[in-house]
Amino acid sequence: MKSMEIENERSIAVVKDNELLQRSVYNLTAEQQKFLCFVISRIKPTDKELKPFTISAVDFAEVCGIHQKHVYRDFREMAERFDKNSWWVKVGDDTLLFRIFSEAWYNEKNGSITVKFHSKLTRYLIGLAERGNYTIYELWNVISLKSKYSIRLYELLMSYHYHRI
Repeated sequence: MKSMEIENERSIAVVKDNELLQRSVYNLTAEQQKFLCFVISRIKPTDKELKPFTISAVDFAEVCGIHQKHVYRDFREMAERFDKNSWWVKVGDDTLLFRIFSEAWYNEKNGSITVKFHSKLTRYLIGLAERGNYTIYELWNVISLKSKYSIRLYELLMSYHYHRI
């Protein structure tokens, strides 16, 4: 990727429903959170459903500033760790447990992963402009953060910033 393409990729918006940010519990590494934001940034405001997204390991590493020495091995391991993690989201009086991705395909030849978000995430990632109460920020805001806690704190603070506007 050229440096201008990398900068353009870093300025793409990440948009999440505030309910997801404020009422969910999960334990993802900083790298997993960056990957999740990277994939979410691929969702277009005009999308009507969550479709599969194919992410190249090299592109992800370049955009997120991750060392490329073991990028292919680490990329595959990260996808496997996603399958072991679940999200708890408070919905009214109930708490819903689900996996972030319903499916993931690793293409060893291309060094890419194709992921499909779990259908339960549709309401938190699609059609947000019509409903309001969402958080939007550019990808570069989280890829520069090193800790899983700093990424989570940044998103939480941004979600409450919405209420002050």
